[in-house]
Amino acid sequence: MPGTYYYYEDAGGANSGGSQGDAYDGTGSGTLPDASSGTTNLKNVITALKSGDILYIKRNDDGSDISIASTTQLTLRSTDGPTRFDDGGTSYGPTTIIGYDTDINTIPSVDRRPQVALGAGFLKWARGSGLIENVNFTGHYSGNAILQIQTGSMIRRCRVIRNDTNAGAAIIATSNSTIDSCEVISLETKTVETNPGSNTGFVVGLTDSSIINSVVESVNGVSGIVAKQADVGAILVLNSIIKTNYFTSYGMLFQSGAYMRGTYIIGNIFDGNGVTGGAGVYLNAGDGSKNQGCPDFHNNIFLDYPTGITADDFFNLPIPSDTSTTPNTKGTSVSMGNFYHNCGVNSSFNREMDGTTLDIDPVPSRNTGDYTIVRNSSFGTAATQVQFKFGEVKGQSLFSRGVSGSNTTLPFLRVKGENSSTF
Repeated sequence: MPGTYYYYEDAGGANSGGSQGDAYDGTGSGTLPDASSGTTNLKNVITALKSGDILYIKRNDDGSDISIASTTQLTLRSTDGPTRFDDGGTSYGPTTIIGYDTDINTIPSVDRRPQVALGAGFLKWARGSGLIENVNFTGHYSGNAILQIQTGSMIRRCRVIRNDTNAGAAIIATSNSTIDSCEVISLETKTVETNPGSNTGFVVGLTDSSIINSVVESVNGVSGIVAKQADVGAILVLNSIIKTNYFTSYGMLFQSGAYMRGTYIIGNIFDGNGVTGGAGVYLNAGDGSKNQGCPDFHNNIFLDYPTGITADDFFNLPIPSDTSTTPNTKGTSVSMGNFYHNCGVNSSFNREMDGTTLDIDPVPSRNTGDYTIVRNSSFGTAATQVQFKFGEVKGQSLFSRGVSGSNTTLPFLRVKGENSSTF
């Protein structure tokens, strides 16, 4: 049967996992959640979680890392998923990991969450409809993402930092998984590519998955979000901040042959932060044969990119005088109601609808990490039509912290001139 367990390295109790006082403490031997015996370190505990189990992880008293310095895979089990009531409620349901500071019922601020160090390993979270929330991760697994989420699972209110410059993503989400209210940051250094590898050259990779209310930052030049090549490709990017820094890079890149279907990019801020090349979004069609549809872009803000949106002809509607381009029978991308500030070219779409060029920066304090959207005169009549609210902070549900408790600053975003060594 499902159980509730605790992990707390400063517990000092019975090491049984049954309460905070007797939590698994990572040192001695004990009975793990699946009734096996073994050392009660975090790797062994989470690997032993059964379908429907809940594991509470308490932050170390001194804020030090909890180490999982080896590969850990939590793979799908046949009983995973929401509790079914058509069989009397006997199915076990999803597996859940929740971080906390002092009280399991209180959401901790980002700097009071447990800090899990993956080291050179990774965590594969493939528990059907499973949830990880309120946990921060760092790691530098080579050649792939340090956190891989699959099979309808979710991570929520997590900070994930790829903390070295070698090749590899921070997160790859596949098969209907969701990244919600997270900060995802990568120090990977790589010459930007228009069609990067399957697991490197970007911060977040999405296949049939969503990222909402989040912040994605590329510190050293790789793309922010990549829509990855797969058999199908329904993607949602909603109400998030995507920031790139100082190099040729893309805020979001669609991989060649990505099998696009039902993809929506809505209400985001793409901050180029003075990049010298690239674009806020690049739709790379390749030969177009594998794409089944075209992404739509609505009510986004593009800041300081050479080009806001650039798209291959496959995604574009030919202009009336163009007789050389055959219209795409699978539809064309729609770009509507987007805003552009300090972009050399706003959009390469022939039919850009209701786009607005802003002479005044709509996010005037972003160089200090504050992404509050401020109404200004250059919005014109569009100010009454946009879907975002003036004065809101994108991803505001993330940030119950900041200077003097304010939730309007994002201190983990680099400001101009700040070195990545602050990590």
